[in-house]
Amino acid sequence: MPAPKDYDSLKAKGEKAIGTMSAFLNDTQILDTKTITYVRGNEVYMFFGESEDRSFVLLSFPEALDPSEIHTVRYPEDFEGLNSSWQAADKNSPLTVKKGSLTQLKFFDSGKRSFEGTFDIDLEGDLGKLTGKFHIPKQ
Repeated sequence: MPAPKDYDSLKAKGEKAIGTMSAFLNDTQILDTKTITYVRGNEVYMFFGESEDRSFVLLSFPEALDPSEIHTVRYPEDFEGLNSSWQAADKNSPLTVKKGSLTQLKFFDSGKRSFEGTFDIDLEGDLGKLTGKFHIPKQ
């Protein structure tokens, strides 16, 4: 099953940054990348890491976050009324996100283009959990 269409359109619009993202599906690593792509939307920042086998994790956070504070972002609760979705795939097979959180989300600049944190995602059905971390240093 191919990746969602909105993921592919975001990928085409995104800016690449040097950074790292790792992801584990039920303790098995499915993603380890040194490039992160991010897209600034109207009300959210979206970012994702992708591997050569088309495994990816796409996350986001509300634009309104104060860059001087450390945040926890809950999905979908903190996105009510915002156009955003979290998505993931393991080798191009979609992993439907039920709910999740970004924790220890810390910004390194006021423009929110460099940041780090961890994620913990519950997947639909019996797919289990997706966990990991990300880091985009100042460029």
